Amino acid sequence: MQLFDFVKYEKCTACITEDGRQYTYGELERMCREFGQYVSGRSLLFIVCSNKMGTLIGYLSAMKNGHVPLLLGKDMALTDMRKLCEEYTPSYLWMPEEMADMWDADVVWKNWDYVLVRSRYQAPVLHKDLALLLPTSESTGNSKMVRLSHGNLLANTKSICQYLGITKDERAITTLPMNYTYGLSVIHTHLHKGATLLLTERSVLDKSFWDFFRKWESSSMSGVPYTYEMLRLGGFSSMQLPSLKTMTQAGGKLKERERRYFSEYATQKGIHLYIMYGQTEATARMSYLSPELVGTHGASIGKAIPGGRLSIQDEAGKELKPYEQGELVYEGANVMLGYATGKKDLVLGDVMHGKLRTGDLGYQDEEGLCYIEGRKTRFVKICGRRMNLDDIEEYLSVGLGREIRCMEVMEQVGIVYEGETADGAFVEMIRNTLYDKYRIPKNQMVVHCVWEIPHLVSGKVDYGILQMKLYELIYE
Repeated sequence: MQLFDFVKYEKCTACITEDGRQYTYGELERMCREFGQYVSGRSLLFIVCSNKMGTLIGYLSAMKNGHVPLLLGKDMALTDMRKLCEEYTPSYLWMPEEMADMWDADVVWKNWDYVLVRSRYQAPVLHKDLALLLPTSESTGNSKMVRLSHGNLLANTKSICQYLGITKDERAITTLPMNYTYGLSVIHTHLHKGATLLLTERSVLDKSFWDFFRKWESSSMSGVPYTYEMLRLGGFSSMQLPSLKTMTQAGGKLKERERRYFSEYATQKGIHLYIMYGQTEATARMSYLSPELVGTHGASIGKAIPGGRLSIQDEAGKELKPYEQGELVYEGANVMLGYATGKKDLVLGDVMHGKLRTGDLGYQDEEGLCYIEGRKTRFVKICGRRMNLDDIEEYLSVGLGREIRCMEVMEQVGIVYEGETADGAFVEMIRNTLYDKYRIPKNQMVVHCVWEIPHLVSGKVDYGILQMKLYELIYE
């Protein structure tokens, strides 16, 4: 089975853009073929993403013609993008037209306000099963990528379609970036089933987003915890959205306040609300909590998706009993081939063999529902974006010339810096630096000054003491 069979749905509407232009699956097929004429061989292709036709056609064409796209955010700094190019040596880049002048490369083709350029790098060797490269986190300077196969993508897409009940009658509006695995999964599932995408770059805080939503009668929407927090604060429950049938949430734990608010709203309106859990390393989704359980078991991430299996294991790999805490382990056909840190890894095959130790600590109850209580590794999810705290630390310390340590505190980024006294100007510099580099909202940062960064006997930073100081600051 193909991931995308546009001929099967040739006359159905595939997508509608903000200007009201409607494209059928037959038109998508023709546009993908046209794009494919300008990319030779089996190539690595960098795509700078936006929720517009240019990105969509470039991505779909690459996938249908056997190329390997690597998806990047449109806000990525040019220096970081150049660094990735040096590490992965793509043969082509597909980017917004205004970026073309920034590259010393040959322009191959222009369309849909995008431009295709051919690089002057030596093409990397690509494994036959490699289909897609996605960043492991939103740290733009991090070159670590997840290697995904067509089998991974198809397995996860079919599974999500099954438990969400997606059909060709659905209309899904884009609320998440295409280069984010959750946003990409929405595109995959709906195009796989011949449904319709409503393509928009608008934020859910923008009135024009909801005008577009209502005009074209979106039947579903997706969001990360930050999305739902903003919707609640904006009085979402008072909005008239008669076409809305399904809401999904992933990208981190939904706060209790939002969970209750949207659970009650969904019940009142007859809407199906799904709480989901996933990682890029498992293509997108690993578990889901059924709508009927959200109100009573909302702290749970639910059970494994169809075709997958979740267990709680100790460090030796022994499966634990209900309520015993250990590491959440997932097994399924959607588990990645492995990681890549540069072009040398693109020739590798499957090193994971369908099993992923997630790095999340938790337990299962007697019903088999899973609960997450923390992480083994130092990653944080802010606004649904997974970031490496070590990357952030290094970037701040080097850039600002002072020892700075970072950690997660109540689903925020906690930052501690060394100084004799608190420095308001320096704090603002930290906030601006993090926003400019990582797009972390300033209200998701907690900054504190200490005389000296504490260390353990082993020489490692004592993050426990630092977290306590930040909790004290929050609760003052």
